Amino acid sequence: MIIADHDIGGARVRRVFTRGSRHLRGGDMLSGDEVRAIPVANRRALIDAGYIEVWPKSGEAAGSAGERHIVHRGKGQFDVIAGVKLNAEPMSKEDAEELATRPN
Repeated sequence: MIIADHDIGGARVRRVFTRGSRHLRGGDMLSGDEVRAIPVANRRALIDAGYIEVWPKSGEAAGSAGERHIVHRGKGQFDVIAGVKLNAEPMSKEDAEELATRPN
């Protein structure tokens, strides 16, 4: 899933990498501003390779309130985000789609 720059709410580091002089480890959190500061081509490469997991802003800033997004974690595992992660454990694409379309 590609999120427009102005809708990026933040990211979690999934794999170790270095950005400038900062050494980022799995589990580190990046603010939306920090993610947007990464050049677009580099950011997309980090997302595609599974180094960072990006999510949209919560609430109305990301669209309609309660909007749910499916985020691919790699290796066929997905999360459902609605401002916060809705699932406790990674799930299959089918389960994520079901959760994302489930009524509140």
